[in-house]
Amino acid sequence: MSIEEGLYHVKDNIAKAAALAGKASCDIKLVAVSKFKSVDDIKCAYELGVRDFGENYIQELCEKYSVLEDKDILWHVIGPIQRNKVKYIADKNIFVQSLDRLSLAEELSKHAVKHERIIPALIQVNTCGEDTKSGCEPGELFELFEQCNELSGISIQGVMTIGPNTDDEYLVEKCFEETHLLFEKLKSTSQNVKYLSMGMTNDYELAIKHGANIVRVGRAIFGAR
Repeated sequence: MSIEEGLYHVKDNIAKAAALAGKASCDIKLVAVSKFKSVDDIKCAYELGVRDFGENYIQELCEKYSVLEDKDILWHVIGPIQRNKVKYIADKNIFVQSLDRLSLAEELSKHAVKHERIIPALIQVNTCGEDTKSGCEPGELFELFEQCNELSGISIQGVMTIGPNTDDEYLVEKCFEETHLLFEKLKSTSQNVKYLSMGMTNDYELAIKHGANIVRVGRAIFGAR
């Protein structure tokens, strides 16, 4: 299957899931996860209209950024970030989806201020309870949000989660529903909170059903890594 075919099917599925959720497909932002994919693959998706790409690793993101700097791409950082890597991305057109602790927020703030930038970010919350998943605990979300709001240079715009690694649809939905409830509570406290990022290739339609307005899809677009 070509990238064009994969992208067509994903967009069609998004439109159908959005309609069932009472939304328009334009209400859902698609982030094409380009981890381990070539610059040529990204260029292909870009020519097909994709402008949001997700990367897990800072070094890989920086290498691709340098080649594609002339493109109007918003790069989404979706993997864990080490504090000593922040200096490499703070000057770039990025959206951090994986902010999970105050020390990382402070580092982002420091470098964003240095470069006179405002970095949009989502707080990653671990609602599935798996030790292998990053993210703050659900009970820590609101305190972390308040602490981040006191920092300059970053703008917390919502919540991100990764669903559980299971074929049990009930458990996936339970995780997404809990995250949606947290998002709605957070949204009621701030006009800046507008994004709920949930869902990947295996579960993005379920995520849309439960309120996601950002989905992160790689394999269904680009094929297996």
